[in-house]
Amino acid sequence: MSKASVCDQSPEGSASSRLRSRAMQEEHEQHFYARMLERHFRPGMRWLDAGCGHSLIPAWLKGGQHIEQKFLTEAAIIVGADVDVPSLIAHSRIHRVACRLEDLSFQAETFDLITCNMVVEHLAAPTKAFSEFFRVLQPGGVVIMLTPNIYHWANVISMLTPFWFHRLVLKNLWNREPEDVFPTLYRCNTKSSLVRSLKSVGFSNCTVYTAPGRQRLMEFGPLFYPEYVWYQLSLRFDDLREILCAVAQKSPSGTGNAEYRPIPSELGI
Repeated sequence: MSKASVCDQSPEGSASSRLRSRAMQEEHEQHFYARMLERHFRPGMRWLDAGCGHSLIPAWLKGGQHIEQKFLTEAAIIVGADVDVPSLIAHSRIHRVACRLEDLSFQAETFDLITCNMVVEHLAAPTKAFSEFFRVLQPGGVVIMLTPNIYHWANVISMLTPFWFHRLVLKNLWNREPEDVFPTLYRCNTKSSLVRSLKSVGFSNCTVYTAPGRQRLMEFGPLFYPEYVWYQLSLRFDDLREILCAVAQKSPSGTGNAEYRPIPSELGI
């Protein structure tokens, strides 16, 4: 029997395998995001995907294409807004326009739903973008934003390292192409800053959910163990979780002071 086989059958090896197997089964943040979309979507909605790239749901996500097709079929219209030229010229099944999120090219009260998937961390002026979201939302409309939590260890490292390092690591470790990696600024990436910024532009019904995210270092030997400990701590202390998901609603009267329709909080996490 080989040395590797003996090691795999040892109590330590067996425990390590179980931990890694458990980590591989944890929910990806894009599954969490898709569940949030399904919770708030209603047929006939006019939907703006802010910072759209070229798809609503990542193509690699299990069941993602089916979910996206459902949205495309049932929505009145889905429009994407972005400034990244390669993203805009890539094939997409949604209508797209080139414009900055801080200066949207739409009339007031155009949309029922605005989504923003892993974009807020790249914005130089997030509060200005949120003000534009409020302006183009119909009264009673909802905005859903998925973004990293700056208190998570991976995002702390990202904040403290240069952009070239991000591209190098993501390409060499996860084969992510450089053109799909954008500079991160993290100017509104805590629960409190998201709520504060959203309320400052008129949203008063704001909830920020958290998701643990996924473990990345399962194949990196001993580095897996401190990450696993952090992950377990994040299950108890949500401020340590990797992902924030802000859901805010514009009041039915169009102001920031009226009573709101409640946003469900039962997410099953």
